[in-house]
Amino acid sequence: MEGVGRCAISQHDYNLANATGASFRADANLVLGAIAGNNSGATTPATTFSYQWWADTTTGLLKIRNAANSAWVTVGTLATANFGFQVQDADLDALAALGSTGIAVRSAADTWVQRTIAVGSAKLTVVNGDGVAGNPTLDAAAASETQAGAIEISTQAEADAGTDDVRAVTALKLRTTPKILLGTEVAASGTGFSVATGIPSWARRVTVNFIGVSTNGTAKIVCRIGPSGGVETSGYTGQCLSIDTTPTVNNFAASAWFPITLGAAAVDTVIGKLVLDMEDAAANTWNATIQTQYGTTICLGCIHKSLAGALSQIDMGTDGGANTFDSGSVNISYE
Repeated sequence: MEGVGRCAISQHDYNLANATGASFRADANLVLGAIAGNNSGATTPATTFSYQWWADTTTGLLKIRNAANSAWVTVGTLATANFGFQVQDADLDALAALGSTGIAVRSAADTWVQRTIAVGSAKLTVVNGDGVAGNPTLDAAAASETQAGAIEISTQAEADAGTDDVRAVTALKLRTTPKILLGTEVAASGTGFSVATGIPSWARRVTVNFIGVSTNGTAKIVCRIGPSGGVETSGYTGQCLSIDTTPTVNNFAASAWFPITLGAAAVDTVIGKLVLDMEDAAANTWNATIQTQYGTTICLGCIHKSLAGALSQIDMGTDGGANTFDSGSVNISYE
């Protein structure tokens, strides 16, 4: 019973009062029991001291009094080995010894080093490779004419248009892409009109097709070409002739435009084509071949023209702007 009594009382005020031998001995045993039991109890000890232990049986925590004897500091969990703390380990010691920033890597048993993510070439980019400011991010660099990298596959429409210069064309799309691309048909109207603008700079042949084009007069129907800055009105050099059923041959030396007709009647409609072939890319020189028919007349011509820049636009008109277009349509194709 004496042993049970000592275990049941685990807290004391640590004040040994004067008493007879047996009473003093009993009180001393209570003090020793409180010490041995770490002042265990469901409530805080009534008397506290700096750095005093308390096994809190309500929460199951071991606590120690702070230096100022003003509050309890939790040490750990009573029912868990090592109070729930990680046992000292060589791996943990190696981690603790790391002194720089970066990604921790276990390179061998009990050995840790710090690494950073890097790329082997410009094909990839890395952001925050050491992870200090956030998650490392890897991305593929965009491909260019001088750098390998990620590239998007073109759609069939983009492959057909032939104007995109940043996407790749697959063999299938290349096989199904028309080799000759068609522009947008334009109705002949007014004293002059634009046939096409924004012709691709890679075009090496441009064909202008005429279907049923006519005017309300007899002035020559003409065609002009130019770079993005506008069509040019001089420097057309070559000859054009018309042959009719009489037969009669008429010659004409071009200078300000490509002649499509040489004096068609108002009732005549023009069919045929003007074919422009690149002769010198550096000088933007084009050779034009004219083949048209109107009424009983055939018009043939060979004329060349050097432009101030890359061919970009084509327009139609009449000599001196004297007549108005009243029927027909024009379209281009390029390759």
